[in-house]
Amino acid sequence: MRVADWMVWRLSCQAVPGDVIVVGVATPLALCAAFVARATVPGVRVMVGGAVDPEPHDIAETLYDPASLPARSHGVLGQEALLSHLQRGTFTLQFVSPAQIDASGQINTVRVTTPGGSRWLAGPLAIPDITAAVGRLAAYRAEHSQRVLVPQVDHVTGSGQQPAGWRQDYRLAGHGVQTIVTSQAEMAWNDGQYEVTSLAPGTSLADVRAGCGFALSDAVEAASPPDSFGELLESIDPSRVRDLEAGGGH
Repeated sequence: MRVADWMVWRLSCQAVPGDVIVVGVATPLALCAAFVARATVPGVRVMVGGAVDPEPHDIAETLYDPASLPARSHGVLGQEALLSHLQRGTFTLQFVSPAQIDASGQINTVRVTTPGGSRWLAGPLAIPDITAAVGRLAAYRAEHSQRVLVPQVDHVTGSGQQPAGWRQDYRLAGHGVQTIVTSQAEMAWNDGQYEVTSLAPGTSLADVRAGCGFALSDAVEAASPPDSFGELLESIDPSRVRDLEAGGGH
């Protein structure tokens, strides 16, 4: 199974019945996962930007012609309405792709430290609000390395799980990054740390630990996608634009 396909499958598995998944239009791998989840999990709805539940279509069109999306959708929410729903906890699952994520689930999309100094990135966008208000986050990056999976992020863009209980104290709807999906593994937050819950084909637990900058427990379960997964994914993304976020790896 190719890297992007495995990542889409594991991300889609994060959805539960009744989820409202919000995803951006320039994130094809996340968009694939959201549409797979909608097709396979009862009651899932998808927000693409402000477009409400777009009809099934080749996601390549969404990328090169975003203006076509509203016509395929049940409706469109403006920025003010989107923020209102975010603050009310309407959105229950979102896929995010940070530059760094650390042992406590903090994420960084602003600045990383390099041998030559600091490198500035795209910026926070709505990440600080998302980590506080969206029910569950699944962070994904194809690169599985200690450059991405770090003990402590260089800049805190989005809040994590520590100190324990702080989200409950502030009555936040968001539970932060509950799952991390890379080209090698799926890691889920459990009992104060991330544990390896699934391995990509051809990957060992030793490989996963060696590429991670923080300690991992493990509760790996053998699993494979249903036979219908490949056909469903082909109908959503026949051009394989999802590979753009996974480096086209096999």
